[in-house]
Amino acid sequence: MKNSEMKIGAFTLPLPPTLNHMYQPVGNRLIKTSESKNWQVEAGYRIKQQRKSATPYDGIVEAIVHMYVKYDRDIDSSFKLLFDVLQYPNKMNEAGMGIIWNDRQIKKLTAEIHNVDCKPEMTVELLKYKQI
Repeated sequence: MKNSEMKIGAFTLPLPPTLNHMYQPVGNRLIKTSESKNWQVEAGYRIKQQRKSATPYDGIVEAIVHMYVKYDRDIDSSFKLLFDVLQYPNKMNEAGMGIIWNDRQIKKLTAEIHNVDCKPEMTVELLKYKQI
């Protein structure tokens, strides 16, 4: 299979808020902050501009994520919001853009942080993945 045939989509998005700014306690629950909701709206808008297919992919997925940051941050705190916005919308996740049906399809994840002096952003590439 050629590389172009393996690609589901590639997107350049703003960095999601850090974990400390992602959720807030309300009673005995955690809810998304307005910063998280605003990020999902902006990311969704950018995904709509960049997507190639209107049909969600239903196979196994590999995600390759590059984060371009000015300051160090935890590498793993960005994935929850990112994967939520990539999956098909449902009652628990109305912000989903339907690139894939469910973020449980992601079976391989490669991530790298790059310290740069530019606007913070991330790129995510989704590929069809063949498990061994």
